[in-house]
This record gives sequence, C-alpha cells and structure tokens, in this order.
Amino acid sequence: MKTITKLGLSLLLIAISFSCSEDDEMNTVTENAAYTVIRFGEEQTIAENEGQKEIIIPFDKAAHSSGQIDLKLITGGAIMFQTIPEMIDGVISLQVNEGDPFASFTIIPINDEIVSNFSSLIFSINSLSEGFRKGNNNNLNVGILDDELSGMPRSYIINTDNGSVMQEYFYNAEMKLLKIENTFLNSWDWKEISTFYYSEDSRLSKMTSTSKYDGMEAENATETFYFWENDLITRSERIVDGIKTAYTIYEYDNNKNISKKTDYNLHSPEEYKLSYIYIYKYNEEGNLIEESSSFHYEGNVESKIILTYENYSSHLNPFPIKNIIPGISVQKNLPGIMKYDAGDGISIYNYTYEFDEEGKVIKRITPYETAIFAYH
Repeated sequence: MKTITKLGLSLLLIAISFSCSEDDEMNTVTENAAYTVIRFGEEQTIAENEGQKEIIIPFDKAAHSSGQIDLKLITGGAIMFQTIPEMIDGVISLQVNEGDPFASFTIIPINDEIVSNFSSLIFSINSLSEGFRKGNNNNLNVGILDDELSGMPRSYIINTDNGSVMQEYFYNAEMKLLKIENTFLNSWDWKEISTFYYSEDSRLSKMTSTSKYDGMEAENATETFYFWENDLITRSERIVDGIKTAYTIYEYDNNKNISKKTDYNLHSPEEYKLSYIYIYKYNEEGNLIEESSSFHYEGNVESKIILTYENYSSHLNPFPIKNIIPGISVQKNLPGIMKYDAGDGISIYNYTYEFDEEGKVIKRITPYETAIFAYH
C-alpha cells in the first residue's frame, strides 16, 4: 500500500513538474514575442508655406521585421496637400525595413492665397503587417497652419476643476470672423457654434447659433439680426422658429463705446418686457473697467452683478473673449484684476500671464483656472 502511495505521489510530482516546465516555456515564448508597437505622439504641425515636412511615426523599438503600415485619412481640412508616398483613395502605404527606428511620410501643403483656417488631418491605422501592433493612441494628428492668418487668434482653452472649455475661431476670405465654436471638454460632448454673416459693405448682419450634443445637432437654431444707424449697431433681434423672441437696444458714449445694452424678451404674442439692463464704463484707452448687469421682472430689479477690471497692462489682447457685440473686444489690453460683486461679497481674481518670444500672450493663470492661447 505504501509502495502504491509513493508511486502515485511521484507521478503527481512529475505531472506538476512537467506542467510548470511547459508553462515556463510558454511564458518565455510570450515574453520574447517579436513585434513592434506603433506609438503616435502629440499633434505635429506644419505651416502652409513651409514646404514639405517629414511626419515621424515612432516605434517602441527598432522594427523586428520588414512590413507595411497603411494609414487612412479619416478627417481632412480645407487646405489642399500632397503626400510622399502618394495617398490613394485616402490611404498612404508606408514600407518599413527591419531595424528601422520609425516610419515616416512627407506632407506637402499647397500654398495658395485662400483663407482656409487651421486644417486638422487625422489619420488612423488601416492595416498592419504581421509583427506590428497598435499602441494606445490609434490616431495620428497633423495640423496645417494657414499662412494667410499667421499670428491671428486660433483658439483658447480654459481649464478648471470642473472641466475645460475650448473656443476656436474661423475666418472668411476678408479675414473677418466666420465662426466661433465653443466645445465643452467634459465626459459628454457639447458644442455651441456661432456663424456670422456680413452685408456687401462688410457689416455684421446676422449670427446663427446652434448646439450639438454627442454629435447630434439641436433642432432649433437661433438667428440674431443686427441693424445699423450712423455706422453703429443700434438694435438686434433674436428669431427662433420664425418668431421674434427678444430684441436688444444699444447706446453709445462720445467715444463710440457701447455704454448701455437693454434686453427685452417676449412674454405674450404681442408684448415684450424688460429683462436685463447692462451699463458699461471705460478708461481713456477704451478698455472696459466696469460692467453692471441687472435682472428685471415685472418692473422690479431682482438681482444685480457688478464686474470691475483693473491694472490693465501694455500688452495687447488679440482675443475677443470679452465682447458685447460678437467679435469686437472691449478689452484691447490685458486686465490684471477682475472683481465680482453679486451683493453678498466681492470675489477678486488676480491674473498673471505668460508670453512668447514675440510678446504674444500664451497663458493666463488665476487660482481657479488656467487659460491657454493658440495662434495661426
């Protein structure tokens, strides 16, 4: 009986030993598996008038074997371009030799005199030869900067603890604002789009506002029409589904700065009631130093907020972040302090800035948020 028990135990140990040996061998094979991982990095940019540029696609290590990588253009832009190797039906085929540290192709933008704004090209991996694998980031982003808009505001992003908002600017052939897109960069995809229209004499005549949630466009677009007198916008009307739902009256000071804005909203089919009054004050340089807004209901002031701006610097502010009429900034320079007073105490925001070598603002910092500015 003892002999049988010993024999059984010996067979069990042999089986376990064989199993472990087999697993170790399989693990060794897995660990030594030969493949190269493609790792797309940050967005690569090229100016429209820069000529050709090599776009690098790095590997995690030198290519273990020769093969082919096919990239497919999934999102293009208005700026025309060529590639080497040639892109055929939206696909670029890249040949890789064993030992290559990276793959690459060349982009050649077509330099013209057309305002095309910023073009973001997005390539995805269409197919891979055996021995290559995708990394975590499966898309390659290449940005082409329109040289006709060189130095003009392109976008800014405000980052807070509650999320981020990006505002992007697009221009027409006369380099006037064509469109502003506000994208809320949270877990849900919400975008607000304002498109601007101009008369034959280049005056703002209309703005349409739409919103998109998770790629779905809202059903009702808002149209705002602007009316001019003596070279100034004196009135605007908001139309939704063919109905005038609100209108605004603008008043000006002696320097042609907007000094008062009065909003009226539709309350019944033929009655508009006062809803908001805004009062604006400026310094000698034309920078906004105070904005008071009061909400009115049934003839009574329900609430009032006062914003004040101080310590304007000599640095110019090219971004129309603070505006009363779309696209027209009321802060020609950068403010150093903003104070917010809603009647229950004053909140103070101290702004600090960072600038590039040309003196253009690239970052604004407060204890509550950070804003990043980008240019064409």
